[in-house]
Amino acid sequence: MNINANIAKGEINYFFYGLILYSIVAIYIIPYELQLPHVKLGLPLLTIILLWQLYYYRSKLQNIDILAVCLIIIETFLNFYSYHLFRYSLPICLMAIGFSGSQFISIKRSYLVGLCWCTNAAIIYQMAVYRLVQFDGSERITLSVGDPNISGLFMLLFFFLCVKIKFKPGIIIALVSTLLFASRNYFFSLIFFFLIMNF
Repeated sequence: MNINANIAKGEINYFFYGLILYSIVAIYIIPYELQLPHVKLGLPLLTIILLWQLYYYRSKLQNIDILAVCLIIIETFLNFYSYHLFRYSLPICLMAIGFSGSQFISIKRSYLVGLCWCTNAAIIYQMAVYRLVQFDGSERITLSVGDPNISGLFMLLFFFLCVKIKFKPGIIIALVSTLLFASRNYFFSLIFFFLIMNF
């Protein structure tokens, strides 16, 4: 993925813009406890954007991607007892089609920075409000998902994005959260990341 300050001339991957927006809103902005059925709105919108993009740019899909999508869909419909499987197979199909034949994807840095500011505010709010009560009555800071390790995973993904676009407020929040979440998995993941970066 190529993240630049400006969009390169040529095709704009609107599906990728929408996918990034939906992912950040679903993971960080909407509190988990609300249990909003955002999938029922988000996936159809992404599908419409993708179909429009394929038609507008007259995009040609690679045969291997078409085959992969067909196999995933067939496997999904063969499993009659798992409706929820469709919620996972459809996004995979959309991404396989949306990124078919893409050498690199350019996206405006200002777009990502704006999303990171919104995410930063949501993370600070969640860390100030949500707590996991332990068996001994003590409390641990988490995101709205309510689990320190999953919170650490979400924060790790946010940290990677902030490092990629050099968004310092997000990097600071991500590093400070290692102390607040007290998640060993998150802590060792960061240590492993910095070791790789230095060698």
